[in-house]
Amino acid sequence: NNNNSLSQTESLDEQLRKANTRRSILIRTTYFSNNPSTSIENK
Repeated sequence: NNNNSLSQTESLDEQLRKANTRRSILIRTTYFSNNPSTSIENK
């Protein structure tokens, strides 16, 4: 039971991490497409 709940927690953490990564990539892409000079400077 303990192992089961632990793996469920890790799974939720992993899903959250992936969602956060996806969101930050989306925000970054949107920001850079709105500010092309910024994206050129950061490359």
